[in-house]
Amino acid sequence: MLHNFGFAYKLIGRYGAQRYAKTLTQGRKERKGIESMMKQLGILVIFCAFLAHGLVVEAQDMTLTLVAEQDIGTDCPVASTFQPGTDVMWVLMDNCGGYRYSLVAYDRNSGEALPQAPIPLAEIDGDIYDVFSFSEPFAFTPDGVLQIMAAEGDFFVRFQIDVESGAVTMDDAEEINTLLGQFSEYPAFATTFSEEHRYAAVTDDVKFYILDFTTGDVLFEIETLGIIPFFSGDGQRLYVSILDEPENYENFDGKIVVYSLPDGAVLNSIEFPFSVLYPSDDGRYIVAEVASPEVGKEQLAVVDMEGGSVSAMLPISVPSRKAMTCHNTGQDISDVDFTASGKLFIRGLSWLPDNSGFITVNAYDGMQTNTGCVFEYSRMRQYSVGS
Repeated sequence: MLHNFGFAYKLIGRYGAQRYAKTLTQGRKERKGIESMMKQLGILVIFCAFLAHGLVVEAQDMTLTLVAEQDIGTDCPVASTFQPGTDVMWVLMDNCGGYRYSLVAYDRNSGEALPQAPIPLAEIDGDIYDVFSFSEPFAFTPDGVLQIMAAEGDFFVRFQIDVESGAVTMDDAEEINTLLGQFSEYPAFATTFSEEHRYAAVTDDVKFYILDFTTGDVLFEIETLGIIPFFSGDGQRLYVSILDEPENYENFDGKIVVYSLPDGAVLNSIEFPFSVLYPSDDGRYIVAEVASPEVGKEQLAVVDMEGGSVSAMLPISVPSRKAMTCHNTGQDISDVDFTASGKLFIRGLSWLPDNSGFITVNAYDGMQTNTGCVFEYSRMRQYSVGS
């Protein structure tokens, strides 16, 4: 979902998620402090991949257009999801540091916040729990409950929210941890869920196991290193970005393989550099986040899986600029030499039901003065896709 911790962590899969997770068991401060380092690692890895392929092409069969952008405040989005059967998008927010979680509802058509008050989630105590965007932790289950899979140490706990009443319950997700624990000592760092949390992909550093939580079965295995799995929003396909030579750290050639769920049949395979992807529900398009060796220079492109064409790329961040006011208070700071970095990171991307476009929620870098003056703000963006 290198827009964040998750983008980088998915890339760590080629080096061994289990081995890397062992370095994170020394305390929660270390866990919360690794984001910057992982971000740099992920960016360098993916940048090399795109350079190797020369992916910056001038194929104009595809179009990608930024249609609208909304200011969603000085907290940071962690994840987002559509509420089935409605025009509501729910966004999980925090204080840009893994604390003070809340839920905010938006109209997915206008991007405007809905009038109901945000739902505070004091139960998700940032001193105890982490919510990692990369695991796709945020989903409506088939029975209409909004579910958040949070990490407590190396395992998951499950928070369930009634969005009508705001009531929050929590349990230890025993059945999920028991199944995942058969394949990983650190499931919270080695698992990606499908959108409705029916399926999961978990790695033991040797292979990926595709699991069905409704039956407890292993659907199929992918016996290769150097992959990143992505579930389609409708739960019918698994997209896997695979390195051709996972042990060759100078070669980022790869391919995307599409598997049918639940049977594991291969539906499609195309050559494409090792990437973080967001597939459309109908399987035709993927959004690729094109990284840069410089944080804040990442770009988005759309790939047509049927024809292979690639859209022109659009920047994710905005140019740095002199900070003129505190965005959270309106205070004039034009007489002080402060710079707003303009760096923005995708924390969630959801395709529209008709796959004509998608919505992203973008967090800023959280920078502020020691007096609490915030220079930047988070965004919600609407994009259209055409061919």
